[in-house]
Amino acid sequence: MRKVSISNAAIIFSNDVKDINEYLTFCNKTFYEKELYLSNSYEYAIIALYKAFEKFIYKTIVGCINHDNTTVTDTYGVNFGRHTNDDMCEFIITKGGYFDFKDREGLIKVLRQNIGGTYGIVGIVKKADYTDTLKRLCALRNYAAHTSQQAKVKASQAYGLKRIATAGSHLKSQKRFNEIAESLLKLSDEIKQTCQ
Repeated sequence: MRKVSISNAAIIFSNDVKDINEYLTFCNKTFYEKELYLSNSYEYAIIALYKAFEKFIYKTIVGCINHDNTTVTDTYGVNFGRHTNDDMCEFIITKGGYFDFKDREGLIKVLRQNIGGTYGIVGIVKKADYTDTLKRLCALRNYAAHTSQQAKVKASQAYGLKRIATAGSHLKSQKRFNEIAESLLKLSDEIKQTCQ
């Protein structure tokens, strides 16, 4: 059975971030006089970044279960056998639905349920270095995707602000998008190094 490589998942995530940054570079050159277009570009970029990170985390969980299914065996009281294939891992993680986590705390809960202490990944995600990054990623992605008042409030709170404009205009200012992306790359690299 071929096992999912967490190292490869980190490389794919890094390439996805590179593609998103190239897209933003193009948009900044093309739309520098079109505020709405540029703001929309950053909203698309935070959604794409979230999707790429979500895919990385999902593949990381699958890779961990492929290598050691002790946590899911203990969680569900079912012996999944020595080798857990990708399809079974997907079912275990999604419970027949789709992979999702609501926010930083939701991500930690999903990791604990499925991989526990495997490779110390939960500890890495819980580090103070990544707390604001994960909160901001989730809040701004939700605000960009939904534009609801509740999402706007959460995005403001993620930055400790009383109010915020659009998600896109906020992200393009003061290199906020870059800060989130760079921090996520650092997190994925730390996970990659731990799993080798």
